[in-house]
Amino acid sequence: MIIKDSIRFVIASIAMVLFVLFGCGARTVYAETSVPKPEMKKSITCTDKENDIYELSLSMQTTSEIINQTAPLDVIFVADLSGSMDEKLSQIGGARTTRLEALKNALAADGGLIENVLSNSNNRLSIISFAGGTKDTDNNHSDSPYNDAKTVLSWSNDITKAKKNANELAVPKNGDTGTNISAGLYEAEQVLKSARDEAKKVIVLLTDGEANMYYDDNGDTQYESNNPSESFVKEINESLKKEVNKLKAHKLDGFYSIAFAGKTAITSLEVIHAALGNDVANATFTAGNESDLLKCFEKITEITKTLMFQHVVITDILSDWVELVSDEVSDFSVVKKTYNSAGEVTNSKELTEGFTIKITTTENDKTQVQAVFNEDYVFDDCCTYILKFKVRISQDGYDEFADTGCDQLPSNAGATVSYTYDSHTQEIPFEEKPQVNSVTLEIPVKVEWDLLTDGKIPETSVTVELFQDEKEKSYRTESVGADESWQGTFTKLAKGHEYKKAKAEEIEGFTVTTELKEENGKKYFLVKYVQLPSLTISKTLIEEGKEVESGDSGEPFVMTVTLKDKEGKALTGEYGGQTFTNGQTTVSVSAGKSIKLAYLPRGTQYTVVETDSSSAGYDVAYENKEGKLEKTDQTVTVTNTKLPSLTISKTVAGDYGDKGREFAFTIKLTKDGSDVSGQFTMTKGEEDSEVTFDNGTATVTLKHDESVVIKDLPLGADYTVEETAESRSGYTVTYNGTNDKATGKLTKSATVAVVNTMGDISSTGGNSSHGSAVKLGVIGGLAVLVTLALVARKVRKDDL
Repeated sequence: MIIKDSIRFVIASIAMVLFVLFGCGARTVYAETSVPKPEMKKSITCTDKENDIYELSLSMQTTSEIINQTAPLDVIFVADLSGSMDEKLSQIGGARTTRLEALKNALAADGGLIENVLSNSNNRLSIISFAGGTKDTDNNHSDSPYNDAKTVLSWSNDITKAKKNANELAVPKNGDTGTNISAGLYEAEQVLKSARDEAKKVIVLLTDGEANMYYDDNGDTQYESNNPSESFVKEINESLKKEVNKLKAHKLDGFYSIAFAGKTAITSLEVIHAALGNDVANATFTAGNESDLLKCFEKITEITKTLMFQHVVITDILSDWVELVSDEVSDFSVVKKTYNSAGEVTNSKELTEGFTIKITTTENDKTQVQAVFNEDYVFDDCCTYILKFKVRISQDGYDEFADTGCDQLPSNAGATVSYTYDSHTQEIPFEEKPQVNSVTLEIPVKVEWDLLTDGKIPETSVTVELFQDEKEKSYRTESVGADESWQGTFTKLAKGHEYKKAKAEEIEGFTVTTELKEENGKKYFLVKYVQLPSLTISKTLIEEGKEVESGDSGEPFVMTVTLKDKEGKALTGEYGGQTFTNGQTTVSVSAGKSIKLAYLPRGTQYTVVETDSSSAGYDVAYENKEGKLEKTDQTVTVTNTKLPSLTISKTVAGDYGDKGREFAFTIKLTKDGSDVSGQFTMTKGEEDSEVTFDNGTATVTLKHDESVVIKDLPLGADYTVEETAESRSGYTVTYNGTNDKATGKLTKSATVAVVNTMGDISSTGGNSSHGSAVKLGVIGGLAVLVTLALVARKVRKDDL
């Protein structure tokens, strides 16, 4: 089947790796021979004469030799028999099979791993299986120590016996179905104790999952859960490392692992191979399908083909006369050149991987540059590998030229190529001693002015000082002015010294920077004066629609000023005469006044916000509230408009008005078409209380000659005041002298005078209790008058 063939290919490929590495079976194998020496050459080329920059090249040309090796081979195959090995593989074609069945077929097949290893009678094979048991659930370990792995096949070169034992591999049926990789390694170490001293010792580990168990110091299996904690995973990894270190003590020659039927085992295998390091030849492979395997083993074959050149390091130790160029100029690279049979270069390319550049300092305080090639890097036959990097003459070099008058000095104190070849370590020195030449230096200086939009150059010339090396005292002084188009030159400078620092005089309102630059291959100092912008904060106060003049506003207003640099980082320190902490400070400004924060850095981002306590009772509007200071001064105008109040007064007029009753009013507030809701302070007589607007509406009650003031209402809000229908029944109601309900916009405080008039009974339509009483009183009074009149007439008649 395709699945079986794929697994058989895994094992066959492992055998192929073992053949290539150690020469198993009847194939030609490696043997001791003389150590080849690569061709080496070192040179130096001046690449930038004006800046004294040189490129150093250290090259090595590899050679290849096929030689024999006669050591026998002891191989330990460590197989995972956890429960997941009984799972079916994904169907590619034909019937599906389990992972374990596929593995056994590949192990015992004709031309499989067993036959390939044991076809040479000098070679031996041992097979170990491992799983993981947790039968003792109370203590989280199995019943007896060190029993999660066993040796299925002890050292043997009997092919028939090995195949029989391989075919008998089975997942434990007693519940021991975990993955205790440490157990497999522990058992392998026990078997390694009986390996032959003269044999090449190799371990091949196959697992299909992460380790989820480990042996403690007593050999008990430790298990936490299907989702172990970080601390438990750490314990597993430490156990793996411990077992690897024990294996390395047996002078292991190779360790190769396979993450089988997926990549879930990669993390555990990474821990193992990290512990192996460079001490043991090792590699990790994943086996999911035949195509992946082919790619893996093609790489293995490629690596092993030229495995004789390993641990290659090209080293160059600089002399005191040169130093590395700064990171902006220096160029470290490794170039590979390929040649044809005529010795002509057919291809040249810069390598981007397979090596590491290391820059260190030796015990003698000299700079060391190394190209360290990776352990698995493949050196092609008869190709040249060139380490290239740039240097310039050092201070000691210039001093030596000045003191001795010599024209050249060596660039290197030593250079070597070191490598390992078939367990032999070699270090070969380069014979060439490249030289660097002396130079003369002259440095121009330029002055630039970066002014504000309306700015002017305040001076006719400026003085610039040049410093030699790190000395505090200036070495040269140059006056640069408008007459020379703001250009000058530092001349007659001592050779061999560095001139990296210059300082120009300070000018108020400007920042000044001096920078050593390069243009068209020539260095020069650029002095740049940048005029600084200012931020002015102005305060305007409006009360009852009128601007308050300066000096009439009482206490000053407090504002928080926030400053950030052009990258958005808070500024801390003295800026504009104010102290900023974490980007903030507060300033006080009275109405009609302003404050100026002078000479702030270019690109400063600012925000001005009045404090809550200062803005209480005001509507605060900003002009240029926030922005960035570039090439113009900025002014922030903060306008405080006193929040308006709404006063409602009640008067009851007319002979029949009830001046002792409560009259109810509905107040409606909106702003910009939306209801105003919330609580506002209300004063009624001498008492303050809160009035609540819900969905823009509130209700208040007033008696005759009472009033209510609702304070600090939103500026520009629209209001409507209307007495409720029940309250105004029987009365003629006017609002500020009109019969319509009161409306308006609160651009300033407003007053609504509400007058309820009841002049006579008929005019009111009279249905109030007070109106009825009045009517009855009038009727009664009339009846009394009529009665009195009739009595008086009768008396007069009687008298007559």
